[in-house]
Amino acid sequence: MSAFAVTADGHVLARFDEAETDILLSLSQQFAELVGGADDPSLAGDPAIRRLFPDAYRDDHEASAEFSRYTRADLAVSKVAAASAVQSALGGGDVVLDVEAGWSWLRHLTDLRLTIAARLGVVDDPDAFADEPDPDVLSDEDVLARGVFDWLGYVQELLIAALEEAASPDVETGNGMNGPSSVPA
Repeated sequence: MSAFAVTADGHVLARFDEAETDILLSLSQQFAELVGGADDPSLAGDPAIRRLFPDAYRDDHEASAEFSRYTRADLAVSKVAAASAVQSALGGGDVVLDVEAGWSWLRHLTDLRLTIAARLGVVDDPDAFADEPDPDVLSDEDVLARGVFDWLGYVQELLIAALEEAASPDVETGNGMNGPSSVPA
């Protein structure tokens, strides 16, 4: 990944290499499948589904179920739409996002990270990823998931910086693709 940059017209530009594009596409497709089936009762115990659709009222199961009944389908639709938007943007080479699409990407990247964290069993531990993964303790699959989790965080960080720059009154102050900066439109 070259990094995100801001164009003179206030859009965010990113270039992903082929492997990064493949990873994001695969994750987004898997996520859309998972969330698209979120109403399937067999997924009720899935830690990722529980993390993505948490109980609204932890102490009141009935109220939480009622809340979920009215909101879960719409929330799932919006999550799948964000995944689809990411997939569409990745299909055409350079990724050019307006600010609204950039925020949608951020929400999707967050959902991907939440899903990975839930799969790794580290939902509520803020220090779970403070240290480098120990390959002697973790499975190869968990080490890979941890690497993807960290990379997605890096992508989020760069995108946030680019979106903040795009929101600034003068976006023509940068110097290229070495981090968030402006490039000609």
